[in-house]
Amino acid sequence: MGFVGGDDQGDLGTQPTCSTTYTVGSLIGSYPSSCSGAASNNYSFVYVDGTVTVLTACSSFNGFLAPIGGANASPAVAGPGGSLLDPLRTFKLKSTIPFKFSAMCFGVPLTTGIHTLKAQKWSNGSPDGDEVIAVATDAATTGNQFRLTDSQWHFNFDTKLLGNGGQGTWFFEVTLFDGSKYNVWLAIRK
Repeated sequence: MGFVGGDDQGDLGTQPTCSTTYTVGSLIGSYPSSCSGAASNNYSFVYVDGTVTVLTACSSFNGFLAPIGGANASPAVAGPGGSLLDPLRTFKLKSTIPFKFSAMCFGVPLTTGIHTLKAQKWSNGSPDGDEVIAVATDAATTGNQFRLTDSQWHFNFDTKLLGNGGQGTWFFEVTLFDGSKYNVWLAIRK
């Protein structure tokens, strides 16, 4: 029920205060919110906690750069990043696949944060084997395989480390610091 008799929030003795754990740039997800503290001789208050839900990220992914290209495949549906049955690109086993991408956040190049690149082989429509995970941070050192160089994030995926079992279709997924995910399907052949 709202105000009555022409009253408005100015008729309260004390205005309520509201808070949330969400801040600008928070990751995709849900954040609790609550209000309290309103006082009036004419009204009583019942507070119900709420939720701030962040559905979109600050990031704008610019796609995987050459030689990969494309972005945002789905495990089940073909898209610009290919599909399980129609990978975007094919690379030779015992080669190095250079992943390069860039992204924007609030209109500027994304050069900070912790990001991950996950790779997993798929067979018969399901993940097959352990995930290979690389993590990059803005504090990355020269020796890190996943690093920031000239406003682009780079990771060299060495297929020599996969052995002969590395042949097949692979799903690669980048998760940026804000929770947004971008992915591509690639084939690795002898």
